[in-house]
Amino acid sequence: MPFRFNLSTSLSPSLSADRLCRIVLSIIAVLIVGSTQAFAADGVRLAQRSANNPGAAAAPAAEPYAPKAHIVSLGLWGLQNLFRTEANQAAAVLHAYYGRGGTVMVKANTPTTAVVTSAALQAALKSVGEQMNRAQDLLVLVLTSHGSPQGIGITTRRHKELLTPGQLRQYLGESGAANKVVIISACFSGIFSPLADDHTLVITAADATHPSFGCSDKANMTFFGELFFNGAVPERATLPDAFALARGQIKQLEDELCPDPKRKAAGACNSNPQILGGEAFAGGLHAAPVSGAARKELRLGESRQKFCRQAGLTARVSACKRV
Repeated sequence: MPFRFNLSTSLSPSLSADRLCRIVLSIIAVLIVGSTQAFAADGVRLAQRSANNPGAAAAPAAEPYAPKAHIVSLGLWGLQNLFRTEANQAAAVLHAYYGRGGTVMVKANTPTTAVVTSAALQAALKSVGEQMNRAQDLLVLVLTSHGSPQGIGITTRRHKELLTPGQLRQYLGESGAANKVVIISACFSGIFSPLADDHTLVITAADATHPSFGCSDKANMTFFGELFFNGAVPERATLPDAFALARGQIKQLEDELCPDPKRKAAGACNSNPQILGGEAFAGGLHAAPVSGAARKELRLGESRQKFCRQAGLTARVSACKRV
């Protein structure tokens, strides 16, 4: 949900036409093969989703990567319980499947208490960076809030800030962590995509020009939060694969809830989640095995039921027909 912030090639002439044609065709075929091979080689180095193939997964790393993941999950918007719930559930799921003994920090603002400010975020990332093996471990940051085309909100009744991509880039750099995953659940969160590089995998709930959906007062999880963290991460071996699954499900849900053909044709019904970066490690980063008992503790089915019920979606959309 968006919000407004008041911050402010010389051939002989003796050759027959038929032979000439065969020679030219042969040359073209060689060039096409060479270009295709070069393009494929370049493609292996890219994790970015192109507009023509948004479900493509990040390029696999040459070696498996099974680090400790140190998770920082923060609910920035204190005026709705939704973001506290999402921060806690995201941390629980990511720790179960990727933690491998790493630390977990979960904080969320309330209507009256600003425990997460930009300064607190900066301090938290520095602190976690000091506790981890910066060269080998993985830093995972989850931020959930309302967003705008300029940044995401850090808000309580008395405290209002806008966290910008420039600030977050600085804070991540100060952590000293070599490999990072940044997951942002907010409208217009694609504005943070430029933070992506070979060692930083960025996943966002929307692109830079669209809102994300499902952040009503009654909701327990946003569309992205429920379908990515609860629905996809436990079902896929890597985060890029989980993202591809969730993105398809999110689009289907948004399409089912948008009956206006004009809005659909204009692309106004879809949030267009994004994934970029992480080429150095994302393909080799696989989820750890999770026991049935540990999975049960995550209460994935219970969360989906609540998500569908509170959003009034039970039996109306594909995501809720089997719950």
